[in-house]
Parts: sequence; structure tokens; C-alpha cells
Amino acid sequence: MLAEMQRSFRRAVLTGELAEAAAFLADGPLPPERCVAVHRNTVQASLTSVLAAAYPALERLLTPENFKLLARAFVAAHPPRRAHLSSYGAEMADFLAVFPHTSGYAFLPDLARLEWARNVALFATDAEILSGRSLEGVPLEHLGLLALPLHPATRLVESAFAIQRLWEAERLGRGVAAGAQSVLVTRSAEGAILQRPCSAGDAALLRACAAGAPLAEAAEAALAAEADFDLQGALADHLTRATFTVPRDL
Repeated sequence: MLAEMQRSFRRAVLTGELAEAAAFLADGPLPPERCVAVHRNTVQASLTSVLAAAYPALERLLTPENFKLLARAFVAAHPPRRAHLSSYGAEMADFLAVFPHTSGYAFLPDLARLEWARNVALFATDAEILSGRSLEGVPLEHLGLLALPLHPATRLVESAFAIQRLWEAERLGRGVAAGAQSVLVTRSAEGAILQRPCSAGDAALLRACAAGAPLAEAAEAALAAEADFDLQGALADHLTRATFTVPRDL
């Protein structure tokens, strides 16, 4: 009986089919279907708020009213499966790719990927951050042999669209998504989410590091992608952005 009631309430919350769940309720000041509808609206509003917190740029560009419609469709297709709301919404990029009402905006899935990368970075596990001080005393000839692991909060989002410009935009306009961009997302030692576009060389460097390549090999990949890549400047920036965690060799 309990399991059947729970299933009926789940269907009511997700689909709006209220009669089956209402049959389990006794008559009171409000009709049973009205009571179930209130519960459904509360759940839908709560999950919409969770999604809006994870995807603020998406909500801004679509407008809050349109985002609510998107959120309700998303909730119906992807109800929460874990008791941690911080992990809810991970499927948004894939959902946008097939959602018919956003099919004319091919860049929205990648914007969602960027926003979810920020959410993941915010809640990622802690790890010891690689800093300039961590590398003090490492012989220069050994530096190139080090593999620099990405910090758990570090994400590289690569797109055929200008996702950083989209993330900053106040509204959708002609050409706002034109041009490919790669964006680095990290989390500072103080817990702030940091984000900036990456050059082709920097993106190649990070891809190689993520694959476990030693620094010398990663540097070669960066220079192959961008002949005038400033390796020293890029590494200095990464050390201030908490991009890497301390290698095991150190």
C-alpha cells in the first residue's frame, strides 16, 4: 500500500495526473486533488529554483518565464534520483540538444555545459593546490618530467561557439555566439569560482595534463597548437588559479 501510494504521488508531482494520488487522501478543508496540486506546485517550484541557481545565464537569456517552462519539462524527463540537490541538473545540456523548443539555438547545450562545470567546480572535493611554493627546490631538468594533475574543481569546456561571451551576455542577439571558445573553470583556495577563456595553446596544454602527460610533452602540444604560446605566463596564471593539484612525485 505504501509503495503504491508513493508511486502515485510521484506520478502526480511529475505529470500532473492528480486523481490517483488524491484517492489516498481523506476529505478535509481542501479537496484532495487540490491538496495534491499544492504539493506538486511546491515541488516543481523548488526544483525550478535549483535549476535556476545552477543555470543563471540560461535563465537570463531565455527569460525567467521561458526558463520555467524548460525547467518543468526537464523535471518531468529527469526527476531527481539522489537526495543531494547540488547534483541535480547534470543532464541539462543533453536535454537542450533534443528539446524541440530550443532546437533553433544550437549553442545552448554548450552554454549549459559551461554552467554545469561551474556547479561541479563549486562542489568538487578539496585537494592540495599546486602553487609556486610547491615547486621550489625542484631542479629545472626534473620540472619537465612532472605530470601536473588537474585539481578536482578544474574543468575545461571547449565549444564551437563563443560560450564565454554568451555567459556574459544580457540577451540573445545576432552574432553573440559566433566564434569558437574554450573556457577554463577553476575554484580558488578561498572557494571562489574562477573562469576565463583559453587560447588554443592553453587548451592543448590542459588536455595533455588531463591525460597524464609530463609537462614537457604538454608544452610541446601547446606549442603545436599555438606557435607563440607563452608557456611561462600560462603556468604562472594556472598557479594563481588553483588549476593543478600537487603531483605525487612532490
